[in-house]
Amino acid sequence: MDPEAVLTREIRAILRERRSLKSSIRRLSNQIDSDGATTLLSTRGVGDALNGQKWRAKRQMSMDVEPEVEPEKRPKLGVPVDNVEGHRRILRAGLLGHLQRARDSLVKERERESTQKQIEKERVVESRLEKQEQEKIKTLSEELQAELASKKQSMELLETKLTQKNNEYVKMQLTRHYQCMGNFIATKTQPTVFWVPRNFNPDLEALRDSTKQFIEQKLAAIAATDYFSKDVDIN
Repeated sequence: MDPEAVLTREIRAILRERRSLKSSIRRLSNQIDSDGATTLLSTRGVGDALNGQKWRAKRQMSMDVEPEVEPEKRPKLGVPVDNVEGHRRILRAGLLGHLQRARDSLVKERERESTQKQIEKERVVESRLEKQEQEKIKTLSEELQAELASKKQSMELLETKLTQKNNEYVKMQLTRHYQCMGNFIATKTQPTVFWVPRNFNPDLEALRDSTKQFIEQKLAAIAATDYFSKDVDIN
C-alpha cells in the first residue's frame, strides 16, 4: 500500500480515538463537577435514614402510650349483709386485676428496655453504615479523579502522536513535490516557480544544476523541520 495512504489511515484512526477520549473526559469532568457520586450515594443514604427515623418514632410512640385503667370502685357503706359475699368477690377480682396489671406493667417495662437496647443497636449500625457510605463516596471520587487524570494523560500522548503523524505527512507531501521538480528550473523569486524550457542550452543546463542543488538543500531542510512547532514557510 502507498505510504501516504497508510499514513492517512493512521491519522484518521488517531482522530477517531481523540474524539472518543474527549467525550470520556467531558463526561468524567461533569460527574466530578456535579459531585455525582456523592449525590447518588447520599440520596440513597438519606432515604434509608428517614425510613429508620420514622420506624423508631412509631415504635417510641407505641411504647409511650399506655391504656388507661379504670380504678376499681369500692363498695358503699351500709350495704345489706346479703351483699357482703358479692363485695368480697368484687374485692378478690379487684386484687387479681391489680396483680395482673402489675405483672403486665413489669412485662411492658422489660419490653421497653429491650426495645430501647434494640434502638441503640440500630443507631450504632446506622452510624457504621453511614461511615461506610462516606468511605464509598470518597473511594468513588478518588477513582473518578484517577480515571480523569489517566484519560488526560492518554490525550496528551495521543496529541503528541497526532502531531508527529501530521508532521510526517507534511514532510512526505513536500518531499514528493520537490523530488518531482528535479528536471525543472527554479526561479530565484518568491514564491518559487518551477519551469522547463522547450530546449536546453549550456546556460539552462547550469540553471537546472543549480535547481538540483536548491532541491537537495530544500529536502534536507524539510527533513530537519518540525512543521507543527511554529509557523513555518513551506515554500
